Amino acid sequence: MPPRQVIFTLALAVTTAVWLVTLIRARPAELPSGGDFYQLWLGARALVIGTSPYGESVAHEMREAYDQWGQHGLPYPIPALLPIAPLTILSVGSASAIWVGLCLIAIAAFIVTRPNWPMIAVASLLYIPLIRTVNLQQPTLMWVALAALLVVASERRWSILVGLLLALLPAKPQTGIMFALVGGIWALRCDRRALAWGIGWTVLLWGGPFLFDPGWMEPWLAVVQRYQGLYPHFSLLPLGLFLVALSYRLPWWAVAAVAQVVLFPIRDIYTVLPLLIAWIAVGGPATVAGVILGWAVLFVPGLDFLGHVWLGFLIPLGIAIGWHSFIVSTRTDKWMAWGRRRTHPPS
Repeated sequence: MPPRQVIFTLALAVTTAVWLVTLIRARPAELPSGGDFYQLWLGARALVIGTSPYGESVAHEMREAYDQWGQHGLPYPIPALLPIAPLTILSVGSASAIWVGLCLIAIAAFIVTRPNWPMIAVASLLYIPLIRTVNLQQPTLMWVALAALLVVASERRWSILVGLLLALLPAKPQTGIMFALVGGIWALRCDRRALAWGIGWTVLLWGGPFLFDPGWMEPWLAVVQRYQGLYPHFSLLPLGLFLVALSYRLPWWAVAAVAQVVLFPIRDIYTVLPLLIAWIAVGGPATVAGVILGWAVLFVPGLDFLGHVWLGFLIPLGIAIGWHSFIVSTRTDKWMAWGRRRTHPPS
């Protein structure tokens, strides 16, 4: 690695550490230690000690910790809690810090495999949905990290890991199910061993809990129903479908990221975090410009939530995708064709 790149990498690591500590310390005062991660930790701890994550004890602690935001109970299924179980031996503050760090490492492992990754890394640290998600320690971060790992694992044909990720991603449908579905289609076409592992992991992770608590899914679905009825959600349909159509020339995982945000209702800035995966696919100066535009929109007066999402995140991404797919790619194709003609002139 050239000395300049070593210096940049070290500076970026230090900057990221300061960025992370600052965001965690700036957690909103109304949230408990661990932020929104606390609910995952509560549910995983209930599993470890042999009680139901959907029982009254967890529901009571949710209400105590989150007040009105916790009155619905724990909205995550048991498979979503299993990766958190090893962290329950730690205090929730320590567990949440390790959890956030591991999620960011997974996303970073994906970013460094991309061309011009330093520019993407800097843009990612400035991306408002990522800042919001880390600040709240919101579970959405874990599913975006799993999606990033899915891309890395699929490109390297790590079939066992791909299968595991395909089984875990649907545990939060509004953040991960499109990655699982599109990833499953990819596995069917390109790596059927990964698809077989995915089926096996799904049976184990989703079917296994029934051996210990045959009725666990009914109270979980009841909590989900209460959750959906308590809080307002906003739809990006039908206009968002144009963004999905526009992304068709991007890699399958970027199309899945756009579809994931567009097809499911949103309720906070952190719910558009999967778009970071699409921005990574675009890369280059367009990603930096799009992130900066997102910050500029914050200062536009009179915008409601949906207006902010459209002007700050969706429209800039659409413009960047169009530029990347239809202008940059076309120019690259023309230069490659010209180079082939110079190297191999027609006889």
